[in-house]
Amino acid sequence: MPASVADAKQMLFTSDYPSDKVVYLNEFSIVVPVTASDSHVIAHGLSFTPVVAMVWSPNSDFSVSYTTADTAYNESVSGGLPTGMFFEALSDGTNIEILLFNNTGGPQTVYFRLFAFMPSNVNVDTPFTANAADDFIFNTDYNYTKLYLNGRADTTTTTTINHGLGYIPQVALWNENAGTFSIQFIATYDPSNGTVGAQITDQDLNILPFATPDFSHYRIYIDD
Repeated sequence: MPASVADAKQMLFTSDYPSDKVVYLNEFSIVVPVTASDSHVIAHGLSFTPVVAMVWSPNSDFSVSYTTADTAYNESVSGGLPTGMFFEALSDGTNIEILLFNNTGGPQTVYFRLFAFMPSNVNVDTPFTANAADDFIFNTDYNYTKLYLNGRADTTTTTTINHGLGYIPQVALWNENAGTFSIQFIATYDPSNGTVGAQITDQDLNILPFATPDFSHYRIYIDD
């Protein structure tokens, strides 16, 4: 009998609920020129469009790191543009594209780690990624997030996904528009004035529609 959600949440790993299965890994560095509209394109080699997450760092050891489109490194604003660096990862059926913004005044070497999942509406075999792991395929020194719900929602209208967990769980969300996927942020959700965004409550994930018809790919975890 599967463990209850309450029991599973206390475990670092449980086979009663699925864990994320990474179908793509890549780590590299690039010298980012001073730019507001450049990009770096990588062929991902998969037969489908993956949902991609990204971590980047100005340090090779990732002692300080940021996520895709993180503004933590953009400490001030001048002329409407952040004075630091800003990166966002997009994916389509062929490539992963990293949008580059560098307003620091000079070229910067930036280190990237990309990882991607198979969307819920795809079910195909993919190459193994375990050879990129360390000596342990599983290592319970770390917590493995437990996937509770995942899916693809039509967000041409306001969409509510009920998780019913009774607390605010971890959520990952991607926007799909014209075959391109990008991280969607859970913020600025205001149905009273039509502000675009998403909101997670202790019962629901609420997603407002974007300006053009699209879908959202969501992953809701037991972990909070």
